[in-house]
Amino acid sequence: MTFLRIRKLALVAAGISILSSCVIPDDTSSIAKVDPTTAAARKEMVGLSEADVRMCAGFPTATADVGSSGQIWTYQRTVQRG
Repeated sequence: MTFLRIRKLALVAAGISILSSCVIPDDTSSIAKVDPTTAAARKEMVGLSEADVRMCAGFPTATADVGSSGQIWTYQRTVQRG
């Protein structure tokens, strides 16, 4: 009888720890610092049109539509070696 109780307790503890590891805090600034280049780009790119961004960065590698909020453009940087 005690073995089943211990097993049940272990499964509950494992389930709780797995679920709690999936939680992401709203503010991660104390954990991960913002890259200075990223912070500067966020300030300087505000107000640019689609055409301005494409003239500067080119066409995105991938695009995701986020509804009325706009689009997310992803760029893949390729470094040629050799």
